[in-house]
Parts: sequence; C-alpha cells; structure tokens
Amino acid sequence: TVANSCGSGPPVTEPLADFALHQLLTIARRGEQCEVYEACKAVKALTAFTEMREAFNKNLHSLGISPFMSGTKCEELFPQCFFM
Repeated sequence: TVANSCGSGPPVTEPLADFALHQLLTIARRGEQCEVYEACKAVKALTAFTEMREAFNKNLHSLGISPFMSGTKCEELFPQCFFM
C-alpha cells in the first residue's frame, strides 16, 4: 500500500494503481481523436472502482454542460467515438 498524503479519499493501493495504469494505457491506445471519450469513460470507471460518489469535470462546466460525471453519458458527448 502506498500512503495517501492528502488524507482524504481512498488509499492508493496496488490494485488501484494497476487499475489507473490500465485506464491510462487504454486512453493512449485510442488515439488523439477519441482520447477525451476514453478519458470520460476512465473517470467514470475510476469513481466506481474507488466507490467515490462523484467527480467534477471543469471542462464540461466551462462549456455549460453539467460537470457531474455520475450523470454524464460519454457516448452522448462523443458519439463519433462510440461507434468506432
């Protein structure tokens, strides 16, 4: 187990680090055009994996879209990537 210096949130464990690395590799493999779609899915997967209730996306907020990831449907935001 790696110590979490922030004091809040889940401890960073080896399974969590492995899961996060897998998500990053998936984003990188997808290519530049759809990496934001993969990043959207990764954030949702990480919040589920860590049992966090919510994640906030500043970019969605700046676009006037609901920034709360729990209600975000990545496929609707990036339909060009969902059907690839």
